[in-house]
Amino acid sequence: MLGSYDNIVKTEEVRRRVQEGDYEGAQKVIDTMKLKRVKNLADLSLLAEVLTQNKRYDEAMELLNRVYKKSKTRRTLNQMVFASIGRKDIVDAERYLSEYEEVAPNDYNIYIFRFKIDKLKKEPYEVLIKSLQGLKKKIYMEKWAYELAKLYYKAGLEKECIKECSDIILWFGEGSYVEKAKILKAYYSGEVDKEEILQNLKKRASKADDDSIDGSKEIIQEELEHSSTVDEIEDLQLAADLEEGDDPSPVMISDNSKDDLDKLVNLSEELDVDIIQIFSSFLHVSSIQSQLLKSIELITNNTTKSLQMIITGGPASGKTTLAKYIAIFLNKIGKLSSSRVVKVSALKLNQIEDIKNKDQLKGCCMVIENANELKGHTIDKILSLIKYFHGDIAVIFEDNDKDMNKLFGEEPKIKDMFENRIHLPQYTEEDLLGFVHSRIILEGYEIDPSTLLVVNESLKEIIGLTRKDKQLESIFKYVDNAISYANIRTGKQLSKSPQGQLMDSQVLYLLLEDFTMIL
Repeated sequence: MLGSYDNIVKTEEVRRRVQEGDYEGAQKVIDTMKLKRVKNLADLSLLAEVLTQNKRYDEAMELLNRVYKKSKTRRTLNQMVFASIGRKDIVDAERYLSEYEEVAPNDYNIYIFRFKIDKLKKEPYEVLIKSLQGLKKKIYMEKWAYELAKLYYKAGLEKECIKECSDIILWFGEGSYVEKAKILKAYYSGEVDKEEILQNLKKRASKADDDSIDGSKEIIQEELEHSSTVDEIEDLQLAADLEEGDDPSPVMISDNSKDDLDKLVNLSEELDVDIIQIFSSFLHVSSIQSQLLKSIELITNNTTKSLQMIITGGPASGKTTLAKYIAIFLNKIGKLSSSRVVKVSALKLNQIEDIKNKDQLKGCCMVIENANELKGHTIDKILSLIKYFHGDIAVIFEDNDKDMNKLFGEEPKIKDMFENRIHLPQYTEEDLLGFVHSRIILEGYEIDPSTLLVVNESLKEIIGLTRKDKQLESIFKYVDNAISYANIRTGKQLSKSPQGQLMDSQVLYLLLEDFTMIL
């Protein structure tokens, strides 16, 4: 009994260190534990994650196999694919990836896993390229975009390499991968030779420390001499994105906004688009529901000349999340040719002298963060870009209400173009609880009635102890952890059901144990 209690205490210490990002410290705690005595599946999953992050893949797989025998959840399979790749076990990696594709067919990580497995198998460049091209269509990430550019280079696809480097520079603006893309593009397009790049980097690095010099040399060695890539450990945690084609989910709606809801339902029928599903996370806040109705009516009005809009609100109020849903809506009603979202800060945009390869932005929703910092000449470029695409681009300004009004006063030329506006209010305790319950419903769960009172009290306590700009983030973290534990627990139920599916009459409940695991 004493050993079991010791493990419980140490597991909580591991969990605390993981939440702080201290995987090395968490590993030191695990090294003092008797892992064979750990029985809880959620704990085993946590310990396996730490082992994986520290590249101790064999030990991680031992724990994951124990979880897998009782619970074949999406998270467990994700971890098993990752660990199998880490230990270079192609057979297991292929096996678990096949199972993972069945439970998460729309997850973008499938392309990353496929690329890594094919790389282990030493498949030809064209096979590796195909996986990363598929990933780019799903989600555009600078690390993998740069990996694709390198593959084009190694495969001798000059035009494709230069174009991919240009896309990286255009879309991401700055950062280590942008700098590498600039170097690769300059070398491959013949603007400079390898020796010239080396000399310039050495001069620039001489003002920094020795680590920077080594880093500069590493870039050249890796990118210009076909050296193999040594993988960083990627964060492959699954994003809870709104997937196109999901079944409509019930949503909590306030009683005093029934008229607006009825109008949104009617608009859904007219447009043949499920507006309730797309914006379900926000519809429990009556003021947002009302503004959203007006915004959609403006967007769908035949006299509307543009799709540009403004979303204001405080930090962590959900501005970018709402922008993503708007992009999906615009694509579904045919106003945009894609639902891609590109987010860029106003400061970065100010630094770009000329938007090259702007055709790559066609059909996108460009979200500009801290829009009040836009300079006059940058606004002119944005307005020119909107005109260039004849409506097939949506530009969304993000900022707080006060600073956005200030920008309007300084730049009156944007008023007519950006007349569509949604303000996310400072959320009440009731609003915050509504966000949580909507999220739970969207994840396919309900809170067990006997647990509801305790959970609500815990949520209220978190809200009361957290500063306002962190409240939404904190309560989401609380409930998402509970959902993760429930996924493991309900996975056992799923494995007993026909074809691994729950019957319609079966309801997935979040239980008190799911929440108390993290209290």
